[in-house]
Amino acid sequence: MNGPLVGLHGWQDNAGTFDTLAPYLPTNMAFLALDMPGHGLSSWLPEGMAYHSIDYVVPLRRLMEEYKWDTISLMAHSMGSINAFVFSALMPDKVDLYIGLDILKPLTRSADKIIDNYADRIEGVLKAERRMRDKTEPPCYEWDQLVERLHLGTDKSVLGGL
Repeated sequence: MNGPLVGLHGWQDNAGTFDTLAPYLPTNMAFLALDMPGHGLSSWLPEGMAYHSIDYVVPLRRLMEEYKWDTISLMAHSMGSINAFVFSALMPDKVDLYIGLDILKPLTRSADKIIDNYADRIEGVLKAERRMRDKTEPPCYEWDQLVERLHLGTDKSVLGGL
């Protein structure tokens, strides 16, 4: 391992996710846990900026550029593991080691659905921004509706009827 070990947290989490693990890492190993914007207790991106997992790959490369690191090692959890997987796949020569704690691969969609999915997400981002700007109350749902929205919104990976 040549470069430092960089920790990437999961969705709705922050760099503190590694607080209990970091003391067990070798003392001669440089470790940096990053806060990814908009998740858990991390700062939000400015209005007008969208959140997409591919956008979390760029800060890793910027970090390497800033600190003049030729390579890094990645230890990642959940959403961070997806981002580390993508970074490793795109730039294998920049990664010494990848430790994915609990994800196998990024969510993939068929090519014929990608364009429509992105178009829908852009409209959703704009709708949410208008609601925040106009201080409009967000939608309100009954429990069963929330469960169904979660079930469908995760491509049915979370069971409905909880």
